Amino acid sequence: MDDINLFEGLPAGTKQAWLEQVKKDLKGADFEEKLVSEVDGIRIEPIYSKEDLPAFEKDADESPEDEDGEDFSYTPEEEGASVLSWDICEEIHVDENNSLQDIISAAFKRGVNYFRVSGNTDLFFDDIRRLQYGGSFQVYIESDLTEEEIVKKWREVIGFIGHHQRLLMALEFDPITRFAKTGNILHEEKTFNNLSEIFIRLLPHLHDCRLFSVDTTLYANAGATATQQLAYALAITTEYFDRLSKRKIVVDEMQHLLNFRFSVGSDYFLEIAKLRAFKILWHNLMRSFAADIDMIPEPHIHAVTTNTYYPGAEKYDTLVHATTQAMSAVLGGCSVLSVTPYEKSEDARRYTTNIQNILRFESYFDRYRAAANGSFYIETLTTSLAEKAWKLFQEIESNGGFINCLKQNIIQGQIKGAAVINSDRPVNNQRSDSDGNKISSHDFEPIKNDIAGQD
Repeated sequence: MDDINLFEGLPAGTKQAWLEQVKKDLKGADFEEKLVSEVDGIRIEPIYSKEDLPAFEKDADESPEDEDGEDFSYTPEEEGASVLSWDICEEIHVDENNSLQDIISAAFKRGVNYFRVSGNTDLFFDDIRRLQYGGSFQVYIESDLTEEEIVKKWREVIGFIGHHQRLLMALEFDPITRFAKTGNILHEEKTFNNLSEIFIRLLPHLHDCRLFSVDTTLYANAGATATQQLAYALAITTEYFDRLSKRKIVVDEMQHLLNFRFSVGSDYFLEIAKLRAFKILWHNLMRSFAADIDMIPEPHIHAVTTNTYYPGAEKYDTLVHATTQAMSAVLGGCSVLSVTPYEKSEDARRYTTNIQNILRFESYFDRYRAAANGSFYIETLTTSLAEKAWKLFQEIESNGGFINCLKQNIIQGQIKGAAVINSDRPVNNQRSDSDGNKISSHDFEPIKNDIAGQD
């Protein structure tokens, strides 16, 4: 049967014609008031068309299919295709009261293949040699990097676990988040000296293990906008590059060792655009540090859904929000996804794991490459976020970098302003009281209750 073009004979619509029809349908109501909104300082139109798409430079490696703007998605059954894969993560807090073996065994049966470990990591490293299951592990390191013998300690840990180090995907050394939480930035030089020593001493004994964490969830939970989260990620990365480069560690080696952690909220399209924008910004940042670099790896993004409290919401409402947040994370291109349980129970963990199983095995989210590509709205929003974030990043750099901006309360002030503007939005469950958004305006204070200081 010959192909039939169902649209043949229909006039091609233009954006202007659509807008005129919309204004007519409003019957005198104000267009700006009714249909135009703003998110993160970006004007959101009711209609987007091809003419709104940003103009990109031609890529020398661009394929003919990409040039035509067609075939934005394809299935893995096609020749040469690959799936959109992400790791299903469960976050584990280790202490003396729980059995790591039992937790991991139960999680594996639910479909989890990746674990982020925090708490008593000494217990974890004692147990890892006895684990009967495989999987991948990411360990959040809460150690103070100014401690005596810190480098020796971690050399002994990696030596102790032997070949089990291949299970480690990341050791999250995160001194900048520690600075932000505690306010203790008195020993920067010693901290980064030890961090560089850890890099030099551990890297030869680790297999594809990331060592540096760039965590923006602290700032997101305090009310930072998407633009701010992106800019802070760039600024924190730049701090690592600058400080470790002075200690003879080259950017080419560091670029593979960064783990980016982003919070994903309930603004569906904005969160997709945020993660997509970060990939653009990451490439721009790497080009600015090493213009002649041969290959820029894709950023390793660990997305975490927010544990958001909606007044009057039941757990099933929260699961719906978690599902749309997870969809945003996957379509945005995350590498690892943690869906935050609505409570600490086995049922809650099972539900949140099943969200990811449904997206992968029943909704086929893993069957399409870059499924968000080509959406006029998402492409425009992605570019707008990237441009705004880059400008904010440049402002931070002009003020001496991220750590200096923390000392001067510049970061705190930016987030306080954003939190006031967005005060009508649902708040994060992790905030302990109504003062959670108050940010220090005097001498630098520890960033408490998710980047909140004291008046």
